[in-house]
Amino acid sequence: KILHVDEFVDELLKEERVCGIALPRLPKREALVDGGYLDGERVSALSSILAFDDDDGNEVDDDDEKTTRIREKDAVEQALIRMARDGNDAATKALESRGILHKIKEEKEKKEEDDDN
Repeated sequence: KILHVDEFVDELLKEERVCGIALPRLPKREALVDGGYLDGERVSALSSILAFDDDDGNEVDDDDEKTTRIREKDAVEQALIRMARDGNDAATKALESRGILHKIKEEKEKKEEDDDN
């Protein structure tokens, strides 16, 4: 069976056995933070792109910076759309959670309609 890397990693994280090997259970992040193994809450690498707040949590007032972040956010969404079109389940789920999945469906329907004409 051929898998994308993200699908294989997803199996490693969710399944008890992968490739005939019993995998150890991962402790919950909360337990690792409480034990001092991790520093607080996980921060996404994309949080700066997806938020319009500065590093102190204040709303960004600079129009140029807002424009840049909107372009970056659009680029991320376009990348997710391309990956979802290629069959990437994680990208599809990310688009569903953002309420953007309808864009793919509309584009697909429009393309099929154009092909019929």
